[in-house]
Amino acid sequence: MVIRPILPADAQFFGIPPFSSSTIGWVMEDPTPIGYAAIDPVPGLSHIHDLYGFIAPAYRRQGYGTQFLYFVVQEARQITGVTQLSVPVNSGMSAVKPFLDKHHFYDEHLEYEMICSLQDEIRPNGFRLKRLPHQQAARKMRQLYNLSFQNLAWYQPYVDDEDVLANLGDRGEIYFLESTGEIVGFAGVNYAEDGAEIEPLGVVPAARGEGFGRILLNALLYTFAQRGCKFAQLTVWADNIPALRLYESVGFVRQDARQFMALDL
Repeated sequence: MVIRPILPADAQFFGIPPFSSSTIGWVMEDPTPIGYAAIDPVPGLSHIHDLYGFIAPAYRRQGYGTQFLYFVVQEARQITGVTQLSVPVNSGMSAVKPFLDKHHFYDEHLEYEMICSLQDEIRPNGFRLKRLPHQQAARKMRQLYNLSFQNLAWYQPYVDDEDVLANLGDRGEIYFLESTGEIVGFAGVNYAEDGAEIEPLGVVPAARGEGFGRILLNALLYTFAQRGCKFAQLTVWADNIPALRLYESVGFVRQDARQFMALDL
């Protein structure tokens, strides 16, 4: 059994997206490739690295996963400033959680993936969403995001304005909600072929409790429907009860859950 650095060709071999420039990864061979593991810094939270990997089914329950994980943890401990590894576990990864439990990972936080059907008619609420040139919009949203979330558990700061645009993707848009000439809400949207993903969405602290979250959501859903989207989706921390209630009240339902598990290094 050999563990070697990951190569660009390995992504194609395992049928996964190409690795980013920030990824540190390895392949396990015995003698052909039987699995991979990689760690990637969480944007804005570089002391936390996401961990993901795979062991071919024929080689599971034989100790390969344990050996590989031990190797990766030791490598991660050599990286200056890294204090935690994080693994998202969804409902399709039922065998992963017991494995991580056994190796001293703990439940860090739970997120719900939510979806809203746009098949029914959505009426305009009288509010129009504002858009700005992309660079200006990215700078403004990053400012509002920091103002709105910097004291909350789910705060994950953007590295810079380019990071905002990169997270939105090629078809992304940034929307702002105004009231009496002031921006009170914001949303980043990544459009797919027949749907839209909202990330992030927020109301500035001074405007909370006035119903602007519902107004912003309704205006977004109307905008999506006008563009021909069939659904909208978003992710919310399970502990964010006010947001969870708001999303459910406008038609979002829980589609899946992601339990983030962590290992302190």
